[in-house]
Amino acid sequence: MERERFDDLLARYEEGLASCEELAELATGLDLSAAFRRELVARNRIETGLHEWSATRAVAARPSVRAAAERHARSRRRELSHPRAPQWRMGLALAALITLALLGVRHFYSVEPAMPALSIATLESVTGTVSVMRGSLREPARNGSGLSGGEGLLTEKGARASMRFADGTTIALSGDSVSRVWLRAPANSAGTPWKQMTLDVGRLEASVAPQPLSAPMIINTAHSEIKILGTQFTLEATSSMARVEVREGRVQMKRTGDGKAVEVGGGFFAVASRDVELASRPITAVPFAGTPAVSRSLFNGRDLSGWNILRGAWKVENGVVTGNGLEGKFARIESTDSFISGDLVCKLRVTGSRVAEVQFGGYRTFFPVHWETPGWKELQVRVRGTEFLGTLDGKPLQLVQGGSGDEHTLGLLTFYATAHSTLEIKDAHWTDSKP
Repeated sequence: MERERFDDLLARYEEGLASCEELAELATGLDLSAAFRRELVARNRIETGLHEWSATRAVAARPSVRAAAERHARSRRRELSHPRAPQWRMGLALAALITLALLGVRHFYSVEPAMPALSIATLESVTGTVSVMRGSLREPARNGSGLSGGEGLLTEKGARASMRFADGTTIALSGDSVSRVWLRAPANSAGTPWKQMTLDVGRLEASVAPQPLSAPMIINTAHSEIKILGTQFTLEATSSMARVEVREGRVQMKRTGDGKAVEVGGGFFAVASRDVELASRPITAVPFAGTPAVSRSLFNGRDLSGWNILRGAWKVENGVVTGNGLEGKFARIESTDSFISGDLVCKLRVTGSRVAEVQFGGYRTFFPVHWETPGWKELQVRVRGTEFLGTLDGKPLQLVQGGSGDEHTLGLLTFYATAHSTLEIKDAHWTDSKP
């Protein structure tokens, strides 16, 4: 185990953020490294914390497991308090205590029938390989199932899933690598109960409903603590850094290593890392070297050149593209150009229905666009090959997997409206970016 990883695990344990897998990894590191054991001995306060943790985790298990953990902790404390106790015995004792606590948790999940847990959030739009984590156990995630406190959500590479809370707050996991988040009870009085979570690794997008001033939502990573009162942002975390990008509202990012904090407003981002200054910086589009970013209109404002009408009746008037779903038939228009990597911005309005769709790659994937209130709404979609991120008036959209396409439809952009409805499109632009 690398020293940096050991420090991260130890810090996460001290802050009460370590998962069962991380505690097991810490115990293994103590068993294998005399240097790590000496480090732990020098920080004797950890021993008391380990006892408290083991008692807390084991209390939900069988009484015999809890009693065994407590007896073990008492005997080890007496033994370790002796002035002649060698350092290696102290280190092994702490490792054994972690292992005993883990065994208690595993025993509880494998033997003791679990009591019904209160559902904190509901899973939505689960696509790809997604798992619900309960201690060391995993089970496939399903749309509509509940997620309880102390449980986690894991998305594999290319998968996506979101959880919705009762107040409308949504947290979505996605990205090009594994993403893992845990719901947890508040470590202190700050923070809304069960609106606290830990992003171990990966990427999440959040749209947070207004929270009480005295109890903000809190998300922790290995290097930071994010406090949110109500906003829309993206958070990415690795073992060495965390990056928050705020689209709307304001959050506070605190670097846990030194306690330094910074406020990040809409249109700004910040990075928490040992090697980067913690500061709020504006989000700027950086074109790839040698080629400027090119923004182009999707429609010429006069006719439908560059587009194929697949279904329905379409026309252009005063720069507005209008599609009507006919009797029993939907309306669908598809580009002749391919859009592989870039950013789409346009304004949409639907009448006669509350839903439309923006489709990519011949219906491979699409964003359902819902209208709760009438009027024009701004759609923004970021496309990076097979990665799609979309918002409607700043609120995250859920990506849905559609039918299969072929190489001829890859990159095609489609607008869709249901039967008996009208879809209007204006101010539509595409900005190319590096794939």
